[in-house]
Amino acid sequence: MLQTRPESRKSPADDGMHAARYQATRADAPSGTRLDPAPAESPTDGFLKLMLILLAFFVVLYSRSEISATKAGPVLEALADRFAGPSGSAADNEPLDGSVRAEQQLRRRLAASLPVQASARELPGMLIAFELGEGDLFASPGNAVRRERLVLLRRLAIALAGRDAAWDTPLVVTTAWPEAVGDPARDRLAALAEVLAANGLAGAALSLGFAALAPGTWRFAVPRVAVRRADAG
Repeated sequence: MLQTRPESRKSPADDGMHAARYQATRADAPSGTRLDPAPAESPTDGFLKLMLILLAFFVVLYSRSEISATKAGPVLEALADRFAGPSGSAADNEPLDGSVRAEQQLRRRLAASLPVQASARELPGMLIAFELGEGDLFASPGNAVRRERLVLLRRLAIALAGRDAAWDTPLVVTTAWPEAVGDPARDRLAALAEVLAANGLAGAALSLGFAALAPGTWRFAVPRVAVRRADAG
């Protein structure tokens, strides 16, 4: 006669102890195991992280805009030399006169530093001249200098600092109504001189004056950037 082993029965207390041990094992298991899978990252979290990265990038880019503008000067000048200069074997075999080449280089530096809407002008006694829009330097209406244009003035000072020694002091000039009462150009020159002095830009690189226009030329209170000829007086 076969004897059967009595069937063991688990008490409710045994079931409770087993459940407690299972929960403790899950709590002690390292993150990322099958016992405790890591929660999946939601698309919203990824989008917010991307926005924060882009925001930080633009903050750094804006804070370095002035330095970047200064560093971009040689690059723009090199591009101007490459694409705006004369081409062909004749230009290669006949080098330009030193003063002519220096004038062309300064003209390209000024063109790269000025706003794109600046236009070249012919002024008596001036070697190089560019005319700017009123809004490029001054608040409209009024004579106050736009503070955000300090970067433009610094670029001009850097470009004009490398001029030829034979040329006279370059000017940031404004033309004026002849013998006008309360001349707006004089008020603007005074405001511009104050800004240049306050930011260390006045001196050999930038100076102020009026352009001597030809008789009968219509005069406006608009800013011009010019390099005066040494023999102009």
